[in-house]
Amino acid sequence: APEPIGDDSFLPTYLISRATRKHVTVVLSGDGGDELFAGYDKYRHFIAARRMRRWLRMPWNLLRSMPLGDRFKKSVEALALSEAEELARWLSALWKPSDLPALIPPAQTSGPDFFQQRWRARRGFPELERCLLTDMETYLEGDILPKVDRACMAVGLEVRSPLLDHQLVEETLRWACHAEIPGGGKAILKELLARHIPRRLFQRPKRGFGMPIQKWFRGALRPVLEKYAGAERLRRRGLINPLPVESAMRQHLSGKRNFGRKLFAIVAFEVWADGFFGEHTTLA
Repeated sequence: APEPIGDDSFLPTYLISRATRKHVTVVLSGDGGDELFAGYDKYRHFIAARRMRRWLRMPWNLLRSMPLGDRFKKSVEALALSEAEELARWLSALWKPSDLPALIPPAQTSGPDFFQQRWRARRGFPELERCLLTDMETYLEGDILPKVDRACMAVGLEVRSPLLDHQLVEETLRWACHAEIPGGGKAILKELLARHIPRRLFQRPKRGFGMPIQKWFRGALRPVLEKYAGAERLRRRGLINPLPVESAMRQHLSGKRNFGRKLFAIVAFEVWADGFFGEHTTLA
């Protein structure tokens, strides 16, 4: 059985693929560009957080316990992490590393996970470079590419990713400046693109394919959330401790925190598990 995908951008990717298939059968994708040329906002956040920790001596861990707004609380949580690996993992994860001991029984999380393995394999590399390479081997390979492949092939659309040509990747990684992000990410790609089209067509804020899942879970999809992330169901399934999920649901539905993407991953897993194993099947 194919593994489940907990990325909420799967549906928009499927919809745009379906619309595109009405006109063509093969398309080019820019997948890999963000990981190769530091295009994601999280890379700017990584650099900013590392600098702030060096410049400002503050009790960040103490601030985490204060009643803060969601956005500010997330910033403080990031700044409280002293190690580059911890911060990179925090910026890449839906359920944060500190959540996992309570969420998943320790017996299922023993030893370094794949993210940690790939990060630690790059000892001696600059911190930002380690972020890019780790994302290429984890997020890109394990989420982005399977998501795009399944969404496109579901409608018979072939996707080619020229930025992932191995010769291009190898050559780019030799450029000392490929990970620089003056004024944002993908500066090199933008300069190349400017030779062919007006800058006004691409000098705009980056926009992903995410859905407003946080609003939907508080509205029309609340029954779906409560059904698939309910305590009784999770307890019966046996893989996830329902208490942290209940807490996340409570905070999300009250509007105090935005845990939409966290909860979507739980819902997506349960929908997948129902389809392949049955609603009442215990998996652990």
